Amino acid sequence: MTIYVDVDATKTMQDVLDEARLSLNDDDKQRNADSATIVYANEAIAITYKLRPDLRFGAYTSEYAPLTADDFFPLPFQYTSVIEDYIRFRCEMRDDEAVSEGLASGYNQLFEQRVMAI
Repeated sequence: MTIYVDVDATKTMQDVLDEARLSLNDDDKQRNADSATIVYANEAIAITYKLRPDLRFGAYTSEYAPLTADDFFPLPFQYTSVIEDYIRFRCEMRDDEAVSEGLASGYNQLFEQRVMAI
């Protein structure tokens, strides 16, 4: 039996980072460098794999290796917006020192719900 994963093999992690920046008004990467946003993207993907191990076809027991901006986005295209939203939230949370723990917790729950709903 062959299992097909609907992954867009043309979308790179850099594409995801750049799309996440659009609503942050940070096209010039002054507020959120790639070095920070790639960490947030890797966090989101690692959490997604933990919640949905079925997305790691054939690699269930291997550790998640962080991706670089040049790597292809490893998840089905439906997860792109979920990962981008996670990146945006982490960037905004870092910018706004007044972000409450309750807001962060609420967003984390929303992220997990969205991952599980796809």
